Amino acid sequence: MKHKLTVLIFAIVAGFFALNVYASGEKEKASESGKKTIGVVHITFNSVFSYNSIIYQSFDASYRKEWKRLSNEHDFNLIEVEGGVAFNSTSMAIRRLIALNVDGILLFQHEPAITRAAVKEAQEAGIPVVVHGIRESDGVSAPYVGFDEYGDSYKLGKNFAEYFKKKNPNSNANVLVLNSRTVKSDIDREKGFTDGFKSLIPGADFIHKYEDTGSATSAREVAEATLRERKDINVIFATSDLRAQGALIALRRYPALSGNKIIVAAIGGSLNALKEVTDPNSPWKGEVALSIKEVADKSYEILKRAIDGDIPLKSNEEFLVKSIVFVDPPVITVERYLKENHGVSLDQNDATR
Repeated sequence: MKHKLTVLIFAIVAGFFALNVYASGEKEKASESGKKTIGVVHITFNSVFSYNSIIYQSFDASYRKEWKRLSNEHDFNLIEVEGGVAFNSTSMAIRRLIALNVDGILLFQHEPAITRAAVKEAQEAGIPVVVHGIRESDGVSAPYVGFDEYGDSYKLGKNFAEYFKKKNPNSNANVLVLNSRTVKSDIDREKGFTDGFKSLIPGADFIHKYEDTGSATSAREVAEATLRERKDINVIFATSDLRAQGALIALRRYPALSGNKIIVAAIGGSLNALKEVTDPNSPWKGEVALSIKEVADKSYEILKRAIDGDIPLKSNEEFLVKSIVFVDPPVITVERYLKENHGVSLDQNDATR
C-alpha cells in the first residue's frame, strides 16, 4: 500500500514538473520569437454546449478558424483552451494561460459569475482581458465585445412584420415564441424581436406559455403543444436555430397543425438554417446571421489596444458588432455571408459540426 502511495505521489510530482517545463518552454519560445502571445478561452470545442440544463448552439469551429486567420495576419502566437461553463474548468484555463505568460486573454463565457472570477484572476496577474459572450452590468471591469442582440433582433422583427403584412394583409399576427429566458442574450433577442415586430403591427399577440430547454426536441414538443391549443398561430420566432429546427420538425411531421400558413424566423446563421431560408418551399423565411468574422476582428482589435495600453486594464467600454438580417433573401447574399463567416457554401454539410 505504501509502495502504491509513493508511486502515486511521484507521478503527481512528475506531472506537475512536466507541466511547468512545458509552460517554461512556451515562455522561452514566445520570448525568442519576439511575438506577442494571445490566449483564447473558448466555451467549447463542440457544436453545442449545456448551461443550466439549457442546450446552446456553438459556432466555435468557425470562431476558432477566425482566430487562426488573425494569428497569421497579425503574426502573434495563439494559444486556445476550452473553459466550459464551470468555475473550476474556466479557472484552470485562465491559470494555464497565466503560467504560459500570455500578453492578453480573450475570454468567451456564458455565466456572469464565472466571468467576474476569471477576469479578476487574470487582471491580478497583470494580464489584459477582453470578454465576449456575456456581459453583466456590475462586477466586470473589462472591455466587452459582443453582438448587438437587441438591435439586430429589433431589425429582424420589424422586417419580418413587413414581410408578414405583405403576405397576410387582412390577418393579425399571432406569434409563438420559443425561448428559455435564462440568459440575458436570449432575453434581449426576444425583447428586440417583439419590439421591432410591434412597431409595425402593434396588435400582434405574442404567445410564450411554455419554455423549452434549448434542444430541437424540446422546442418541437413546445411547438406541438402550443399549436394544438392555438390554431390561430401564424408566426414562430425562435431565439436560436436549434429551436427553429425543432419547430420545423413539428410543422412537417404534423402539417395539419400549421395549415401551411406559418412562417418562421430565428437567430444564428448556421448553414442548415440558411439552407432553409433560401428554400422557397420552407416556412423558415427570416434569420439574424451572426457576424462571426467581424466579432473576431473586433475582439482582436480591442485586445491589441488593451495590450498596448490604449485601453485601461479595468475599462468598462462596450463594443457591439452588428449582424446580418435576412428576410426571404437572394441566394447570392447568403452565399457571401457563409463564405466570409463559416468558409462554406450552401451545397456543403453543416458548418458547425
